[in-house]
Amino acid sequence: ANPPKVGVNWASSLEIAYRSIAWMWALEFFREAEALTPTLLRRLLGFAYTHGRHLERYLSTYFSPNTHLTGEALGLLYLGTCLPEFACAARWRERGWRIVEAQATRQIHPDGVYFEQTTYYHRYTLDIYLHAMRLAESNGWKVSEVVNARVKALARCLADIVRPDGTIPIIGDDDGGQLVLLEERARADVRAALVCASVMLDAPEIGASARVVTEEVVWTLGAAALPRADAAVSGDMPSHTSRLFPDGGIAVMRDGWSDNAVHMVIDCGPLGTMNCGHAHADALALELWWGGADVLIDPGTFAYTTSAEDRALFRHTAMHNTVTVDGAPSSVSAGPFSWATRADAHVHAWWHGALVDHIAASHDGFCRLDASAAHARRVYFVRGRYVVVVDTVVGTLP
Repeated sequence: ANPPKVGVNWASSLEIAYRSIAWMWALEFFREAEALTPTLLRRLLGFAYTHGRHLERYLSTYFSPNTHLTGEALGLLYLGTCLPEFACAARWRERGWRIVEAQATRQIHPDGVYFEQTTYYHRYTLDIYLHAMRLAESNGWKVSEVVNARVKALARCLADIVRPDGTIPIIGDDDGGQLVLLEERARADVRAALVCASVMLDAPEIGASARVVTEEVVWTLGAAALPRADAAVSGDMPSHTSRLFPDGGIAVMRDGWSDNAVHMVIDCGPLGTMNCGHAHADALALELWWGGADVLIDPGTFAYTTSAEDRALFRHTAMHNTVTVDGAPSSVSAGPFSWATRADAHVHAWWHGALVDHIAASHDGFCRLDASAAHARRVYFVRGRYVVVVDTVVGTLP
């Protein structure tokens, strides 16, 4: 239905990569099916070859070198691994792995925060690396200690961000996409990724935060790994509660890991990276889960291209739990995926005490205004009891 090189379904190399990955899974699912005739198989393999050649020629090295690039590299890795009969297979496999390996230290901060400052693409990146590492594990390839360490940091950060119900706050952009659809789930549900990471990276505390083994875990790891997955989700919860991720500027405050725990995420980092295309003007915003429900929420994305007005609205500071000055946003949009000005937040103090957590941070996004205002925020969390937010705006008279 999608002739090679024709139509919208060939416009994005990432879509071509994910279609290739889905086909590789489908080939395994229907390997013994009578409907998979030699004629159909030859036709499918011809299309797969075209997909691989297209991918290696049109990688997102310059345009969107983020999850587009790593997702496309994963597509090459899948094709080169699953179809070794192709003359290009070794080249695809090696190039895909080389890109995935190189991007680990570029796209994942040392503290584990994904460099575009968006929680949905954070999970996306973890999925990409888990699939790549699963292919490596199945084929006897060595994964470097650097990649292992960055992916483990990525997963541990996600485990802190996750709320008691297994979902994450949707901070920054999300497109609702999935790497490969292996179960029906809410888009913010990250439990499968946490359990897979826990087993593959030998980090049981990550799996404990997920609490349950879902269907995607079985498909990804195989039935033989289920005892380890079950052990991970039933093990001891992490020993820490609140944590600051200083490189990415994400602060998590919580009073425990139970179903009734209070959980708060505060965005105290940079707007994003490169042109900050997936960022929102949410400097110093917070998201609060209390009593088993979202109390203060980040509204998410709405849609990328349906309405320019709604796209701008959902990225505006006023849609987040933070301060505007004279109705102005902290960062000014220059289009659906770029910014005319940017507000980068900085943490000045972090204190995790026996009963109280405290953070102090600020940003200079309002210095462009006639009032030249600076916004500082302090958050005090008396664990299990209440949260105090103190905002200070200091400016000059025009």
